[in-house]
Amino acid sequence: MKRREFLTTSAAAGLTLAAGSAAHAAAANSSKELLELRLYKFSSAAKQQAFDSFLGRVAIPALNRAGIRPVGVFKLAKADNPDLKLEGDSTDLYVLLPHKSMDSVVNMIDRLAEDYSFTTNAGELVDAPKSDPAYSRIESSLFLAFDGEIGRASWRVGR
Repeated sequence: MKRREFLTTSAAAGLTLAAGSAAHAAAANSSKELLELRLYKFSSAAKQQAFDSFLGRVAIPALNRAGIRPVGVFKLAKADNPDLKLEGDSTDLYVLLPHKSMDSVVNMIDRLAEDYSFTTNAGELVDAPKSDPAYSRIESSLFLAFDGEIGRASWRVGR
């Protein structure tokens, strides 16, 4: 690697780390809510339905006990989105987790691991064989809530 490329790459990496640290510090010192949006992708509708059932029976009650509430679970339905020209209902699930602090985000897995009801009933998901996983992919994004009001919005679902 040439010296100029090394310096450019090093500077860019340093700025990225500094920006990330500043964002983390701002979130840690803020009283604003943090919103974690998870996107789960499934290989089939049956896998999606099984995971949706797991969320309702096991995961959401455990998340509520951990102080994460209300939890939102959403999916795209063909009938509700005619403009998207979907071939069928999506096999993706969106899960919205509101956190009151950065500590909640960082320690959520530990709190779930300490929840006896969750650990005894999460076997179907945790013990899924590598050859047949519960979901094929998960994406997670973390957002800091903003100040102000959005105002009254008119939402149209379906036709």
